[in-house]
Amino acid sequence: MARKPRTLLLALITVFALATVAVFFFTARPVHPRPPMPDPNGYDDFLKAITLVNRNYPTNLSTLDRNALQAWVSTNSESLRLLRLGLTREIARFPDPDPHVEDFTKWLRELAYMEQLAVRLRAEGRLYELNNRVADAAKSYADAIHFGNEVSRGGFIIGRVVGMHIEGTVGFTALA
Repeated sequence: MARKPRTLLLALITVFALATVAVFFFTARPVHPRPPMPDPNGYDDFLKAITLVNRNYPTNLSTLDRNALQAWVSTNSESLRLLRLGLTREIARFPDPDPHVEDFTKWLRELAYMEQLAVRLRAEGRLYELNNRVADAAKSYADAIHFGNEVSRGGFIIGRVVGMHIEGTVGFTALA
């Protein structure tokens, strides 16, 4: 009779161990390695472009005359060239799965500068409109929409919100 409780205890331990292994097996998530970053990466071009942005910002672009708008857009031509180069490339940004506050605030700052780049595209489109170059204006506005979509690729949801803001303001600019 002494063997029966011992056998029962051994059976319970075995069932518990098997149940623990089964729970672990069915709930464990496989670790997928990150895909390699594209090389060249269009996001890197965006980052270079924001370093070249002319920080002088007119209070209202729609009130600038053609010459003032031309002068302001020309000071941003290199940043627009890099932005467009980035749009021709594969774009990826993989955020750190456990971001540090410093990294996250740096990325938020980058997003703010990305929005400033989009303002340059909208200003360029407005300049083309003033010069009756409708196809070029449409290209600038389309690039701004494309840029708004690409800015958020591979980031957190706040990046998508900024991207939608960039895309949405283009329509208002074109209708103004």
